[in-house]
Amino acid sequence: MTDTEAIRALIQRIGETFSQLDMDAWTDCFHTPVSFVMAGEILAFHSRDETATALRPLFDQLRQQGFTSTYLNTCNVKLLSNATALVAAVWTRFAGEDVLERLGATYFVMKQKGQWKAVMVTSHSPDVVAFS
Repeated sequence: MTDTEAIRALIQRIGETFSQLDMDAWTDCFHTPVSFVMAGEILAFHSRDETATALRPLFDQLRQQGFTSTYLNTCNVKLLSNATALVAAVWTRFAGEDVLERLGATYFVMKQKGQWKAVMVTSHSPDVVAFS
């Protein structure tokens, strides 16, 4: 598997575990420390437990909205080196067949011990894709 294929598989896994609202499997897709930049706010976590505790309310809110799945519309990978890359993604979140929201996300991913994981994520408008 090429690095680009491995990174795409990581992003797919992020979406699949998020769709299942499986916090443990989802947080396993990220290195620690990890940073999330969203709505003008920077969140930085130094452990998986810290990440899970802080982001669990988001998962709970989605459950209350009837969230059922996430679909990856766009996944552009830009290798920066043999151990770092950027990923420009667009996701659609669903409640059954109804669209809850579309959002853009740009990931900085890093390869350590032969495994790609996300180090930083910023969410943004789905109309703004960092690169194609």
